[in-house]
Amino acid sequence: MLHLLRDPRGGTSRAAGGPHSDAAATPAGASPRGTSPRREPLTPPAVFHRPSPGSARLTSTPATEVESPTCHWEAVDELAHRRARSVSARELAYRVTVNWGARVVRSLERLITWGSRVGNPTFFEPARFPWVEPLERSWPAIRRELDGVLAYWQALPAFQDISIDQRDLSDDDRWKTFFFYAYGIRADKNCSRCPVTTGVIEAVPGMMTAFFSIIEPGKHIPPHRGPFKGVLRYHLGLMVPEPRERCRIRVGSDIRHWEEGGSLLFDDTYEHEVWNDTGGRRVVLFLDVVRPLRFPANWINRLVLWVIAHSPFVQDGVRNYKAWEERLDKLVNAAP
Repeated sequence: MLHLLRDPRGGTSRAAGGPHSDAAATPAGASPRGTSPRREPLTPPAVFHRPSPGSARLTSTPATEVESPTCHWEAVDELAHRRARSVSARELAYRVTVNWGARVVRSLERLITWGSRVGNPTFFEPARFPWVEPLERSWPAIRRELDGVLAYWQALPAFQDISIDQRDLSDDDRWKTFFFYAYGIRADKNCSRCPVTTGVIEAVPGMMTAFFSIIEPGKHIPPHRGPFKGVLRYHLGLMVPEPRERCRIRVGSDIRHWEEGGSLLFDDTYEHEVWNDTGGRRVVLFLDVVRPLRFPANWINRLVLWVIAHSPFVQDGVRNYKAWEERLDKLVNAAP
């Protein structure tokens, strides 16, 4: 999940005569300022309260119990704002932590760039990495396990339902996931459903994250970048619709397209984006793998990855995914 840890992109005045203005606060029937007040009615008029969030009815209080209508509206507004702040406090703390962490890991980019044993291109030649060939050789068996997963496509979670920071990239259900690992944390039930896939990915040295990435027709993932050069991004094409050239990825200024059984390996700290301008579904096996580094960059890199794996960013995503795993397990077991 770290690969999508990103910096985010990116008092009101009261109009005269508006619902919060002094004019609007004058009760009906009251005399304008500067004129003689009218005689008080025997029964004080009722002042209606705005319903609080979750309230289904309107309540009233005698006017004599309210200091002034304007003060009452202001008090209710302040209460609503306070409640809104308390509801979003957890998410605010989450985003502050994530953004602070992103700045820290980006400050290490020069060290990682210097220490890289494989250079720093946008795309790497897959043949340079011995662990790629077993993945490509196993792709038909991985594809068969994927077909079993896709039988429950509607139940699969959208990416932003697992990791809330993905809301900046996707706000619909056209980018779905099926996780095996997230920063070394294993999704046991998912792994048991796909034993061949699990065996192959667990043999990859330095594998940190692994999942099926499922993109529906017409989906565009806008430009973004990963925060940290300490991992390499790998895609194994499993389901690639035609025409293949219209299902593509841009990394920096280089554009490639996927092929079934073929590999793409790239540095996700370059700006990248994805298009599926076809009528079919695109699925890849998505891995993040520790970048080969020289000393001391390799030690620092492993420390940073350990910290990220134990951060609220990853731990919240893991909790979300385990909750979804339980729901899928019940659905599968209930099937005839």
